[in-house]
Amino acid sequence: MFKLVNAWVYKVLFLVCISVITYGSLVDGNTVNSVNFFKFYGSDKVIHFIMYMSLTFIGLNAMRKHEYRVLLFCIAYGFLIEILQFSNLTNRSFEILDIIANISGAMIGFIAYNRFKK
Repeated sequence: MFKLVNAWVYKVLFLVCISVITYGSLVDGNTVNSVNFFKFYGSDKVIHFIMYMSLTFIGLNAMRKHEYRVLLFCIAYGFLIEILQFSNLTNRSFEILDIIANISGAMIGFIAYNRFKK
């Protein structure tokens, strides 16, 4: 019973993370900058890293039997968000460094999950 509840909690958290990342990535850039708590050069890359590390770690806990699928989903999701920003539907811009931060965060989340799952 505990594992079932635990898995559902992680699934809900995974959906919440996806929602927060989607909103934060596609909302107007001025709105995001007004709530940015980090005020140093490149701080957005740190935020990208932390968000995708968290997304991957939580996703792996939600779907334990599909580790590589979760990792690939998180990486593909990061690419998709950047492509949507490139499409000029939002007042945001496509950046290669964002993709690198997303992939790095996802990889560290994957490594952390595998280190702590025992």
